[in-house]
Amino acid sequence: MAPSFLHGNTMKLQNTSAVSFEKSKLHVVWKFEDRESTIIQHILTLKTHNEGHTPLDNIKLGQYDSFAITFDKNNWLHNGDRYWVVVTCCNAAGLCTSANSSDILIDSTPPHTGGFLPTMSWNNLGTSGDALSNVSLSWYGFLDQESGIEKYYISASSSFSGQELTKGVLTFRPNTNTHERINFLSDKYIYPNDKLILTIWAQNFAGLNSSAAKVTTIATSETPTKNISDQRGFLSIEKHSCDIHYCDSTCTCSLFNKPCTDAVNYKCVSNNSIDTNIHVSFISENGIIDSSACLAVQWNFTDINPKPFIKRFEWSVGETDSAIGYGIFDLKLEKPWFDVGLNTRGVYCLPTGKNLDPGKHYTAYVKAWFESDMYKIYSSTPIIVDQTAPSVKKLHFVKDSTSDCAKDLDYIDWTDKITACWHDVFQEPQGHIKGYYVSLGTVINGNIYKYNLYDLLLYVNFMHISV
Repeated sequence: MAPSFLHGNTMKLQNTSAVSFEKSKLHVVWKFEDRESTIIQHILTLKTHNEGHTPLDNIKLGQYDSFAITFDKNNWLHNGDRYWVVVTCCNAAGLCTSANSSDILIDSTPPHTGGFLPTMSWNNLGTSGDALSNVSLSWYGFLDQESGIEKYYISASSSFSGQELTKGVLTFRPNTNTHERINFLSDKYIYPNDKLILTIWAQNFAGLNSSAAKVTTIATSETPTKNISDQRGFLSIEKHSCDIHYCDSTCTCSLFNKPCTDAVNYKCVSNNSIDTNIHVSFISENGIIDSSACLAVQWNFTDINPKPFIKRFEWSVGETDSAIGYGIFDLKLEKPWFDVGLNTRGVYCLPTGKNLDPGKHYTAYVKAWFESDMYKIYSSTPIIVDQTAPSVKKLHFVKDSTSDCAKDLDYIDWTDKITACWHDVFQEPQGHIKGYYVSLGTVINGNIYKYNLYDLLLYVNFMHISV
């Protein structure tokens, strides 16, 4: 089986290549076999498409068929670079075979955010019975240098976070134009001077979303007829004096990702008595993550259909038992909350120079807005970062012994069994030991027997091997 990267939650496919936002680890699997002599060594080599430096020397392994490569913050994989691995397998006769994986593109940054572009238009359709309008939108400025734009998401509403005019979120693939344009049908008539709030964001091939761009548009009419079903006109972007929609001064005509400067005359209320259950969790295994660069968070509902009562979500992450966002963001300069509308997933990758600290606990937070001045914050179970393998304690070693594990044997006068003892040999300060592998051979890595020992032997640190 040729080497391949485990996809998990960090990877997507771009044509035939893999794209990943995870720049601090690679998990590779492979399988060789030799029916004549024993496989004694695997050599793992990391390559890059530009033949530049890779932060990894050859890794020599024994009887492995998978390996998780981790990188510290000074040696993260580079955005925009493609990597692949070469695994070389050697047998006891000294003969070796190599196999290459397909490449993987690294992209840990979301797309640059663009915006809507005039001219945008509308026209009502004279139908028999049902109200119907056709809306034509155009946008520009979304860009992703590393993996490219995979799709756009668009919604339209008369409210800040609604989607009723588009009946949900519309999805569009990019075309080759300098700017994009789409048409959609709404089952409501548009009237002159109506305000439509348009939302758009882009997703790249690594699965990362840009920030959402929002504008308020005003419907202007170019037809003198009083028959509303025959009216048409343009959507003009409101550039000043727009409404403030939330108590945190959220609006659509401020500087991008900034609140409006006008004061709000009502306060935000954190209402913990709201009876809606939202379960927040990290996307991880067993409450541990092995990344030092990225955090992926998801949340879901345990109530029956509470979503219509929620206006929008914001999410954040920070060190446990600290201020929200602490340890991830500079709270004096950065806003720790990401507005994701009604999406229920978020990914954040730290910039170069910052990293998640091994051994520390992190908590994810979701702020659900129920009214323009009322919200509730939900938090996840803390997660610990573990990017280091278990280590061997000093002056401790595995014993070849008898069943009582009393002492280490150098010579034996029997040939039918041996006991391996490793009590208190291994330590794992960040996470926990999941299992043990035991092998027996007449040369190093020349296995005759191999045992995969998991939960059964978590606390029983010895194994009787019958030959």
